[in-house]
Amino acid sequence: MLRRLGRSRATSEDGFSLLEVVVALALFMIMSASLGYALTRVLHTSRSNESRVIAANLAERKLETLRSMNPLDIALGAHPRETVTIENRDYFLDVRASYNTVGEYQNACEGASGKASFTAVHIEVSWSKMDGVQPIRSDTTFALPVTGVTATTGVLTIPVEDAAGEPVQNMPVTLTGPTGSAMTATTMSDGCAVFTNVAPSTGYTASVNSRGWVDKSVCR
Repeated sequence: MLRRLGRSRATSEDGFSLLEVVVALALFMIMSASLGYALTRVLHTSRSNESRVIAANLAERKLETLRSMNPLDIALGAHPRETVTIENRDYFLDVRASYNTVGEYQNACEGASGKASFTAVHIEVSWSKMDGVQPIRSDTTFALPVTGVTATTGVLTIPVEDAAGEPVQNMPVTLTGPTGSAMTATTMSDGCAVFTNVAPSTGYTASVNSRGWVDKSVCR
């Protein structure tokens, strides 16, 4: 009888110890998962910050290259995309240049019509696996010679805004001249499309026609 009670007590204690082990393992797994998630977020944030620093350096390096050039030699429009691979991550440099009549940090559409006096440059650097992080953007201008681009042509600017009055970027705008000839320019970050080498006239018509937008013509 005594032997039987002793054996039963030992079995009960063994089962209680096993339960403790199961609970401990469950708590360990939960804590490990939480710690792993926290470490992943920290590494992701660190990686994103590192990518932004690299992208900013690439934008600055591109800007220095353009500064070393004659503003008249900077190609207008969108430049071919450049791809740079650093630490197994691809970075993409997009550059767009246009003539302007105003200075740095000003809206091109607020400038007076006339000869082009600046080359406006927009630089944007993005990278693979951005995960919602905004690309690095940089806008600057380079002064042209006093005579501008040509003595007989000027610059025409067209602003494009959305329903809330905010500037619309990367929107194609078509400008049709009095002779029926047309040219196209894309709005910059300030929502302004800049047309260069435009002959003096009052018969120009600008129009925007894109999916999801109303085609509204404006005569200038």
